[in-house]
Amino acid sequence: MGILQVDVHPSEVGLDADRLRRVADFAGAFVEDGHMVGTDVLVARHGRVVLRSTAGLADRENAVAVADDTLWRIFSMTKPITSVAVMQLVEEGRLGLRDPVAGVLPEFADPQVFVGGTADSPEVVPADRPITITDLLSHTSGLSYSILDQHPVDEIYRRAGLATMERGGTLADRISRLAVLPLRHHPGTRWSYSMATDVLGRVVEVLDGRPFADCLADRILEPLGMDDTSFLVPTRRSDGCPPAMASRRGRNRPCWTPDPRAPTWSRHGKAAEVGWSPRQGTTTGSAVRCCAAGSWTGHASWGRGPSAP
Repeated sequence: MGILQVDVHPSEVGLDADRLRRVADFAGAFVEDGHMVGTDVLVARHGRVVLRSTAGLADRENAVAVADDTLWRIFSMTKPITSVAVMQLVEEGRLGLRDPVAGVLPEFADPQVFVGGTADSPEVVPADRPITITDLLSHTSGLSYSILDQHPVDEIYRRAGLATMERGGTLADRISRLAVLPLRHHPGTRWSYSMATDVLGRVVEVLDGRPFADCLADRILEPLGMDDTSFLVPTRRSDGCPPAMASRRGRNRPCWTPDPRAPTWSRHGKAAEVGWSPRQGTTTGSAVRCCAAGSWTGHASWGRGPSAP
């Protein structure tokens, strides 16, 4: 897929050009005010691009401006890509939305729910019902995330080595460790942002009989021409992916320094959030998620600006 550029006047697809320009101005103001290092905005309607605007720097330390082909980490937008792969399996009749996930991943056959106590001494009861594929797609499974700090289960995840940015292991290993931990709530009773898409990535991997990254490449990315969306920065892209930035004490600082040739997270294969890059002390375990869509553990994948999803 080539670089997407404006190919129609906004008025031709029912948009106001002056008001649309405010979108670019709004994004650019974040750079001018120092809240962001760089931005890349694309707006399309009915398949036609009506706005493409870049501002600031992709790599502040090396004074590299944001370009039309800058690679970006897409983080949790890897989840939709994983979910598409799941729905393809549903269309093929190999998976049902109401199917218990334990039918594919037996380690989820006996889910337990946290009902009291602490991370050190949790009180659990059997789940009211099995976790289904729909629960995973809708984040109502009762699973949680190590990046959160809302519930004792979040701490249990961290202690189990499920911090999103933790290195090493395979997707199968991580999901097996996850399956034996307590749920935050009974399946289907509440919404909780979680590692559900990681589990879906493993479901796809098992049913398709090949590594998750290969599933996504063959089923989605290559057919759509998403050449710059993957678990690893392509070797032809010597520029790699710029550092991710985080605001600390009012200043933007690098929080992940890219090492695009070392697939730290690709070994996890987590789609919805898969990434690589060593983390230099921060939060989520999906540091460089670029191409997964919901379950590669780490959210890994790189996408080129608005030419990626």
